[in-house]
Amino acid sequence: MGRYKILFAGMFSVALAFVIAIPLGLWLRPRWPAVSDNVFGVVLATVLVGIALGMMRLLAGPLWPTRKVATGLLMCPDPDFDIPRTGYELSLEDFRRLISDPDSQPAVASLLRDWYRYEVSGERSATAIRSAEGHVVGVKPLHTQIQMDPAKQRSIYGVAMDFWR
Repeated sequence: MGRYKILFAGMFSVALAFVIAIPLGLWLRPRWPAVSDNVFGVVLATVLVGIALGMMRLLAGPLWPTRKVATGLLMCPDPDFDIPRTGYELSLEDFRRLISDPDSQPAVASLLRDWYRYEVSGERSATAIRSAEGHVVGVKPLHTQIQMDPAKQRSIYGVAMDFWR
């Protein structure tokens, strides 16, 4: 969809530039007859390009991608390297089993409700996690999010050990 928006904005911008620049040129040409046609053409072409670029900027957003300044901080940590090693890590498969097992699911569901206002429904392969707005929450990003927080990591590990010992 984004490509078509940019294409439409470009076509509209060029059309608008011509609608403005040609009547402007026809109005200005008789008022300055001493200016040569070459200079007048360059001025008119510059006005056309300026109008087209300005309209593209208004309709489609930035013309060039912004440069990101390196701050030294990762905006989205890589879970393979940045998960705190606390000794309470759960694998993704263990986390899936904990969420989908009918015995452990109520304990995990209450934690997820307290932490994120998520609701867990269904059992086994029909388990679904939904946000307060009703959107489905992915198990893998949720697992990573919990593993990134040592306190939550310890709590979920405690629940797992209560049911698997």
